[in-house]
Amino acid sequence: MKPQRAKKTPSAHTPMMAQYLGIKAQHPEAILLFRMGDFYETFYDDAKTVAGILGITLTSRERKNDDPIPLAGVPFHALEHYLGKLLDHGRTVAICEQMEDPSQVKGLVRREVVEILSPGTVTDPALLSDAESRWLMSLGAAEAGVRGYALLDGSTGEFRCGELSDDEIGGVLRRHRVAELLYPEGHGVPEGLRAMSHGLAVTGLSDLLFEHDYAAQVLREHFRIEGLDGLGLGDLPRATAAAGAALRYLADCQRSRPAQVQSLGVDRPEGILHLDRETVAHLELFHSLRADDRESTLFHHLDETRTPMGRRMLAHWMRAPLCDLEAIRQRHDAVEWLFEHQRELSDARDALRGMGDLSRSASRIATERAQPAELGSLRAALDRLPALEVALREASVPSVDTLLSMMPFVTEWCQRLHRDLVAEPPPHLRKGGVFLEGVDAELDELRGLTRGGKRWIADYQAQERERSGIPSLKIGYNRVFGYHIEVTNTHLYKVPDDYEEKQKLVNAKRFITAALNEKERQILRAEEDLIAREVRLFEELRAQLAAAIKELQRLSHAVAEIDTLCSLAQVASSRSFVRPTMTDGRQLDIEAGRHPVVERLVDEPFVPNDLRMDPEGPQLVLLTGPNMGGKSTYLRQTALFVLLAQMGGFVPAKRATIGLVDRLFTRVGASDDLARGKSTFLVEMAETANILRNATGRSLVILDEVGRGTSTDDGLALAWAISEYLHDGPQRPKTLFATHFHELTALADRLPRAANLQMQVKEWESEILFLHNVIPGASDRSYGVHVARLAGVPRSVLERAREILAQPEIVHGAGTHARRPLPVAPLPLFEPRQHPVLEQLRALNPDAMRPLDALQILAELRDALGEDFRD
Repeated sequence: MKPQRAKKTPSAHTPMMAQYLGIKAQHPEAILLFRMGDFYETFYDDAKTVAGILGITLTSRERKNDDPIPLAGVPFHALEHYLGKLLDHGRTVAICEQMEDPSQVKGLVRREVVEILSPGTVTDPALLSDAESRWLMSLGAAEAGVRGYALLDGSTGEFRCGELSDDEIGGVLRRHRVAELLYPEGHGVPEGLRAMSHGLAVTGLSDLLFEHDYAAQVLREHFRIEGLDGLGLGDLPRATAAAGAALRYLADCQRSRPAQVQSLGVDRPEGILHLDRETVAHLELFHSLRADDRESTLFHHLDETRTPMGRRMLAHWMRAPLCDLEAIRQRHDAVEWLFEHQRELSDARDALRGMGDLSRSASRIATERAQPAELGSLRAALDRLPALEVALREASVPSVDTLLSMMPFVTEWCQRLHRDLVAEPPPHLRKGGVFLEGVDAELDELRGLTRGGKRWIADYQAQERERSGIPSLKIGYNRVFGYHIEVTNTHLYKVPDDYEEKQKLVNAKRFITAALNEKERQILRAEEDLIAREVRLFEELRAQLAAAIKELQRLSHAVAEIDTLCSLAQVASSRSFVRPTMTDGRQLDIEAGRHPVVERLVDEPFVPNDLRMDPEGPQLVLLTGPNMGGKSTYLRQTALFVLLAQMGGFVPAKRATIGLVDRLFTRVGASDDLARGKSTFLVEMAETANILRNATGRSLVILDEVGRGTSTDDGLALAWAISEYLHDGPQRPKTLFATHFHELTALADRLPRAANLQMQVKEWESEILFLHNVIPGASDRSYGVHVARLAGVPRSVLERAREILAQPEIVHGAGTHARRPLPVAPLPLFEPRQHPVLEQLRALNPDAMRPLDALQILAELRDALGEDFRD
């Protein structure tokens, strides 16, 4: 964002405004917060932008001139509040500080930009959510259909990179809370990702930053290594380019080396269960399909963590389940030990409570931004670790082994921080008061001088009262006039001759004396020296902690992992989850499985169901049954079983055997994407095409109502062909396909590895009862008229529908599909008399409803209809 062009020549500006314009020219795209005393000021277009976003007054400077300068400012003590709003609007902000004390400088104060904050480079805990990482994503140019990416969380130093196709990178973007996307300006954001980046801050960088040789040099210099092989990047040039660009950008924003970044992880596709963006959305892992409905998300029901870093690690495990059988079993072993040792689990969770954010504290220490209160929080966290160590001392868990090995480090720093810091360290260094007595001899001496000076002031006040005979005489202090003697007007005739008048008030006058002036200089000099000494001591302490950043981050990672494992064990214990048997085969065998979210939301007992799938048969399972019968719940719980098991958790079932899955695909519902000009059917087919191209023999494919977005004939033909391809194609992934095309059930007789399942329904006196039970066989009816009656469709329409259903069928082809004849007369969709319920019906979105919500709405609509509209 560039400032308005000033009409004045540069020489016509005041020195301060010339200084501002010079600094702004170095940061044209950022909002420049220019420190002036107790305010951060903005000018020109920046001022207009800031006033609009923050809702503050837009005023002007040099109002008497023909060309006044727009001005808007915020108080320095409330900076965090306003910064958060600007960053949430996707703005980049440059903080320009006064580098000199204005009271000690004659003329223009030197100012410099000390930090640049962008949405993806925030490190201040006050501007961050405890529950989520704040990712900066760097995306390089595509080469041969492959693109490098990097993810960097500056608040913790977590850094990873990899190479994927554009389709797969969309899944990475969806799985992580990316706040800012970097790209090379010469190549632009890929069209396929442009819509997905809506709402993100998108920042173009010079193509130079993405050149392999330059990026490799950035990485080598930062990690102080000779080559990239040690980082695992020897064969990943595109990932190298993206990682180097991200690291350089963070360094530029911090205005210093990102010391919190101590390692770089490389994502290999074969090591992680692939979840595309549609699957993450359809399964409602972190965000519900309904706005502001956190209770419908899997994360909400798995999160029993006690620390911010544990909460973020749990989210990471959900976003990137493992594909390494041994690593999965290691997590299961840990959860099982905690599950079987309830007392130790409870004690560990008590020790974790209130521990704070070790990870972000370590990052702030490493970058020399931590303030005294943050070291106090670190001390409080370290204090809780001995209890955690005692609770889990016997656990056979790698992260516990790490904790045990680091207890000498913990003990050393606990003792040091308790020895040095006061009980409640202040939030900043401006007024000192950080260190205890006895920590430093020079500090103690300066404190003695300041205390002695203040005692002298009290004694001098008593002396002057006696000498002058003025009982109300008092000695005060303010920042402008310093120490002074104040005498009310009533006693002015008693003022001694050696008093020099300093200030006249309405009811009093203020005076100074030579003795008071001299003592003031001594006191202020001692106070300045005292604070300077505390600053030096604090910086030395912080630097010593920063030198131990690797140990702090290793400790933080171990505690986060322990917290995550405890959360999974607590969920398993409280909700009757079982350890799944993981195999290298391809079977999926679930006995009495339950949906981990729906079972928590419904009032009635959840109906568990079995499922058995195998590439040798049944590999393609066709699921039929009426709407509201529970098909979607059954589909989703199957996918969630795989995700839960491979992230290291237990599953809600009586028993489960799960063969390792490499890719999880779901196509469950679709909505029009009008922003990209795509209809429901086009989105549906694009998602299906992605599945058919990328599914492997180890994949699990979940399909719901594919083909319904077009005509019946075309939809059925496509669904039939897709089913055959998934069954007979080269990969043969395990596929669970829910459909209303009952003709598809004939595939079970034609294809050797296809099987039919149906949602059980009972009919009684023209009513239907949804049993939510999955049984073998195919449903021969959709019960659409029954569901329409529940939805409150007028009686005349229901009767007309039954008449049409009773007409003879016209069969097309031999055993393929049937189509009923259309009625001769047009079907009246609604009664001539309009009813308010019709408008409510039009506004409903059945695809976005939970079954329980739908039943409640139907009951309300039925009551609203009145007797004339009821059966």
